[in-house]
Formats: sequence, C-alpha cells, structure tokens
Amino acid sequence: MSDDKNFLQSIKLEISRNFKLDPYERIAFHKVLACAKSNAGRDILVREIEKGGDIRTSALNALSGFNDAALVQVFTAILGKDHTDEELLIILDFIFSYGSANEVPLLIQVLEKRKAKAEGTFIIKKIFNVLKKVGENDPSFHQYLLSVINNPESETAMMEGAINAVSILKRPDIYEELIKRNNDRISY
Repeated sequence: MSDDKNFLQSIKLEISRNFKLDPYERIAFHKVLACAKSNAGRDILVREIEKGGDIRTSALNALSGFNDAALVQVFTAILGKDHTDEELLIILDFIFSYGSANEVPLLIQVLEKRKAKAEGTFIIKKIFNVLKKVGENDPSFHQYLLSVINNPESETAMMEGAINAVSILKRPDIYEELIKRNNDRISY
C-alpha cells in the first residue's frame, strides 16, 4: 500500500515539474480558485500577480473576491508599480471594502499622478470616493481636500471629486464659499 502511495506521489511530483499552463488556462484556473476561496488558492493567486499582464489582472480580480483584509497590502503594492486602469479599478474596489486610513497617502499619490490625464476623469472621481470612505477621519486627507478646493488652478475632475468628498467635514461654510465664487466650472 505504501509503495502505491509513493508511486502516486512521484507521478504527481513529475507532473507538477513538467506541467505548464497556457495563459488562458491560468486565467480559467484563477476563476476556480476564486470560487474555492481556500488559503492555498489565495497563495497561488498572490504568486500569479508577479506574472504580469492579463494573468496579473485575472489574479487580482480573483483575489478581490476573497474577504481578507490582509490582502490590502498585496493590492496596494501594485499601486506603486505600473498598472492598467482595469487593475486600478479592481484595487480601488478592494480598498473601498477593506482599506483603512493607512492607504490614504498612497491613494493621494496615485491621484496626484492621475490628475494630469484628461481621460482619467472617472478614475479620479473613483479615487476620491474611496478616499472619502477610508480617509473620513484622516486629517491629512481633510487638508488635501481643502488644498484642492482652494487651489484656483485645480483641474475640473479634481475639483468635482474634492467637492463631493468634502461633505465628510460637515462644514457648510466650504460650500458657501464655493457658491460665492460664482464659478460655472464648479457649479455642476
């Protein structure tokens, strides 16, 4: 009986050494791991992130289904690297659900990099919505909001996102000041 187990183990080991998945097979495998939601599956998906490209996007998407706040570090590590808009949206959704004030500085950095991109209006607003939730009690985020609102050269998307997020401060005087500016660019 033990000879059979040893033989099976050696076959499994040989298969695992020689077995390579094509990208489409990996992506399909990610979906299976996302459904299983096991610790081993989570660990495999975290390693898959290093592969980059569509495989990384698929692994992130699968990991986003795990209810594990410890994965926030995995997601935020990608924000410091090159990432696609699709990956950024997956990361923002995860941080919205499981993030904390610890992510505020990194999200502000991403926002600052994004503000010059005209096509990134939706993403800028999304980042502000995530910041509004995770940075609700963060004084540095409050200060950042006010700096964007008080900067007459702020891009329209930045201004709109900041105006929507500033409601967390519960200060009607900010809105009164904005109305007094009589600026059509911000009266949407």
